[in-house]
Amino acid sequence: MLKISSYIHLNPLESGLVRQAKEYRWSSYRHYVSKIKDPLISHDEILNCFTGLQSEKRLKYQEFVEAKGRVTIS
Repeated sequence: MLKISSYIHLNPLESGLVRQAKEYRWSSYRHYVSKIKDPLISHDEILNCFTGLQSEKRLKYQEFVEAKGRVTIS
């Protein structure tokens, strides 16, 4: 599930639509890596793959996505 989420969040970047994944307007990625809330987005299943406080989980997910899923999950 984690790699699928990463793949989806990287699609606009890989397609050349944006310079950073969080710039894509129609992506939920910025909600995963920041404190922005949206009642339609539930990111707990993904972020709970990581340990730590919520802010640490967001940072670890961002690192995971930016490394294109090639980092160790802890």
